[in-house]
Amino acid sequence: MYWLVGALIGLLGALPGLRLAHDARSGRRVSVAAGLAVTLASTIMLVLAVAAGYYLHSSEFASFAFAMVTVFLGTWTIEAMLAWRWIVHGRRQ
Repeated sequence: MYWLVGALIGLLGALPGLRLAHDARSGRRVSVAAGLAVTLASTIMLVLAVAAGYYLHSSEFASFAFAMVTVFLGTWTIEAMLAWRWIVHGRRQ
């Protein structure tokens, strides 16, 4: 059960950055300040989630943290592949 909560929090942590990356790929102007703000907010949220998960249920912490990090990095891996294809082929994917 805790792995599911970790997976949802990992996805929630990745969503703001994914939205910003989508806006950049679709041709909208995205500022560096917005990118830094999204990165900082995502990092703070994930650190607080890890701290809360460890404090509240240290016995199930490993499954929670593993699922959270796996989903977060998995979504960014997919996003990086899409961005790479977009850059290499020069068109929107």
